[in-house]
Amino acid sequence: MDVRSILATGVCRRRWLLGVLAVSVAAAAALYLHSAQPPEQVLRVGLYENPPKIYTDSNGDPAGFFPRLLQRIATEEEWALEFAPCTWSECLTALRRGDLDLMPDVAASEAREAVFDFHDVPVTQGWSQFYAQPDSEIRALEDLEGLRVAVLAESQQQIQLEDWAAEAAYGYELLPRSSMADVLEAVASGAADAGVTNNFFGRRNASDFGLVETPVTFGLINLYFAAPPGRADAVLDTLDRYITRWKTDPGSPYYEVLYETTTDAEAGRIPVWLSPLLAAALGLATLAATLAWLTRWQVLRRTRELEASRLQLQHLLDSSPAILYSLRGPELEAQWVSGNIRRILGVSPKVALQRGWWRERLHPDDRDAVIRRNQGFTDHLVQEYRFIDPSGRVRHIRDEKQVVARTEDGLPQEVIGTWTDLTDAYEQRARVHALANYDARTGLPNRAFLRQRIDEAIAHAQSENRSCHVVFFDLDGFKRINETLGEAAGDQVLEAVGARLNGAIAECDTVARVGDDGFCAVLGRDVSRQSLAELLDGLLATLREPHRLGDHELIVTASIGVASFPGDGETPEALMSAAELAVGNARRAGGDRWAIYQAFLGERSMQRLLLENDLRRAVINDEFVLHYQPQYRLDDGRMIGMEVLVRWQQPERGMVPPDDFIPLAEQMGLIQWIDRWVITESCRQLADWDARGFHVDRLSVNLSTSELEQPDLVDWLIGQLAEFGLAASRLEVEITETMLMASPENAVHVLQKLGERGVHIAMDDFGTGYSNLAHMERLPLDRLKIDRSLVWDIGRAPRNDSIIRAIIALAAALELPLVAEGVETDEQRAFLLREGCQAGQGFLFARPSAATQLLAGARPSS
Repeated sequence: MDVRSILATGVCRRRWLLGVLAVSVAAAAALYLHSAQPPEQVLRVGLYENPPKIYTDSNGDPAGFFPRLLQRIATEEEWALEFAPCTWSECLTALRRGDLDLMPDVAASEAREAVFDFHDVPVTQGWSQFYAQPDSEIRALEDLEGLRVAVLAESQQQIQLEDWAAEAAYGYELLPRSSMADVLEAVASGAADAGVTNNFFGRRNASDFGLVETPVTFGLINLYFAAPPGRADAVLDTLDRYITRWKTDPGSPYYEVLYETTTDAEAGRIPVWLSPLLAAALGLATLAATLAWLTRWQVLRRTRELEASRLQLQHLLDSSPAILYSLRGPELEAQWVSGNIRRILGVSPKVALQRGWWRERLHPDDRDAVIRRNQGFTDHLVQEYRFIDPSGRVRHIRDEKQVVARTEDGLPQEVIGTWTDLTDAYEQRARVHALANYDARTGLPNRAFLRQRIDEAIAHAQSENRSCHVVFFDLDGFKRINETLGEAAGDQVLEAVGARLNGAIAECDTVARVGDDGFCAVLGRDVSRQSLAELLDGLLATLREPHRLGDHELIVTASIGVASFPGDGETPEALMSAAELAVGNARRAGGDRWAIYQAFLGERSMQRLLLENDLRRAVINDEFVLHYQPQYRLDDGRMIGMEVLVRWQQPERGMVPPDDFIPLAEQMGLIQWIDRWVITESCRQLADWDARGFHVDRLSVNLSTSELEQPDLVDWLIGQLAEFGLAASRLEVEITETMLMASPENAVHVLQKLGERGVHIAMDDFGTGYSNLAHMERLPLDRLKIDRSLVWDIGRAPRNDSIIRAIIALAAALELPLVAEGVETDEQRAFLLREGCQAGQGFLFARPSAATQLLAGARPSS
């Protein structure tokens, strides 16, 4: 090399060094300026595990579609992101508290929009997918009956599945898990029979757990970034701006990130055997790279654009609720079908393209008409038909197709179309119709549907100048079945009775369930009096046939009432009312019989109406009074308290006892007002006696079932005691065993609250109702009261005496004192005292009387 060359080389090296130095100085300056000017905003972002949308990679860094997309936007906006690892539930809780600024991958719902802010444009879409073992037979939601389903806790999937379980009575058991990986692990380990995750996570991870997709999907949803209310409006607006712009550009960072995060990493891994060959070729590739760089860059950019477009189209197809297909050729055979057919109909595209597959799956009743319309179609066709999917479920399909190419003869050559599954809409419509017109327990028509059928029967009878009949059934003593055998047994009886009645009448007639234990039938045909009597006798005999309930054989009878058009009424309401009045006549005659409506029954109904009117007036005019019956120790006669009894002082009828108006008040909804009036006046009277020096240890008042269900009962009652300056222990509330059956859990809860506040609790009429010892053990009882019907028969029936001894022994075992009601003779008193009953009340000691009379004649305790 000559001197000139050496000098030239030296100059080049110096220039190269100066260039490197300049670049370094510029980079250092930029770094300094960047460190000297901190980002405008720091955002704390929740990071939970839901790959590939959001997760932590092997280096502990945030990864997945949502974090990568947010990082790209943050770079543009100079935001600093601080990712906070947490579980899904922890992230939501932190977001509610304001500890996080953003939470990625959140589905919007009404409940969440009430506590979080969302931007307007969804980041992406997803749906919920069920996964199970490969041998699973789950093909529809109905197949989940009795199965255990793992689900992410506090997720939209859990909320939706809980709603479906409540609406459609699906019998699956939900097993909440803290992460979607735990959901799939529960299925893989056998702790759950199926699991539900989003489609992104399941598609990427299900195979790692040895699980497969089932055809069951639901909940196409939009996914967003969520923020605490009012905390990040500007950030959310910025996210909307970038997402809107980038989603319309296939070459944008949005699709770059989507491609990078949703493409299987294994597909790009270099095999070990290929590494040496690549190393050998590296030198040659380096020489060629410089010349081909520009071309390769252009090709790469275009490839990425095409791949992003493909991903965009694939994403739209996968999340679409409609299946796309194309037909081609003279016979318009299927050429292509979109992949979402697997999710929607549970069949692979390969199977769906087999010749004759679609024709074979058409519902037999629809097949000929559908094929005929297809053969006659020339341009555009929309039709709906039934389709049988591989699991055997009947689907309702909307099929719309359009000709896009024709032969030279003008015949369809190429067709594109869509199949839209309308099954959910049809089933929802059917459920709504069933709820509106049918009884859920028996499957029979309800009162509303029956009214329509009676209207139709009346119209036909008028046009043909004949009669029709309405028959009302009321089961005798059905309440006792619920009280003694439980509501489940009662439901079985109702279902069996409904089936028997439906099978016993003609097909042209209709039987409906119209009440808790009431049924009604309309006989639209004209029958003679003798034929009607034979029919009614046959119905009674059918109902008497024994019902087998486990180990029990039960005979159920009914009281039947009949009303006829036109003599007994000319409208559905009039006929049903007349038939129901006739039922009352049959019941008063002993039940297990039928009765024809008679005019005097209407007069009796009018008397009841007048009594109801008088009772309403009594509330307004303050016509109620209180009487008090003392309770005494049976050994020394010392008074230990009083029971408060309400009476109705009716101006025309005189003193009306409670048995004559309390049941009516309960039916009219007046009982709560009466209950509270009694409690208030009792507290007032007790305070007045205290002021007069007349001391009564405790007053006992009766509670109704309606009052026990009032949510403010405890606070209101304690407030009344405080208003009159009374200790809570000076009031005792009496309940009956049958009251607990209406809502046992609520009753136990309310009584426990009263007991905790010091109010005494007594079980009234003990021995005559449904004695549930499990409930008694949970109740804060202070006393039991032996019913007067048992006391009355002391000495008259040995079995009755044995029952009383058993009650006394039970009370002793529970360490509860007893009070016997209705003690009227010394013999009754002696028996009770000898057997261990400590106290009693009744005419032997004192009759119920007004407060003023008690001051003169009662024997108060010291």
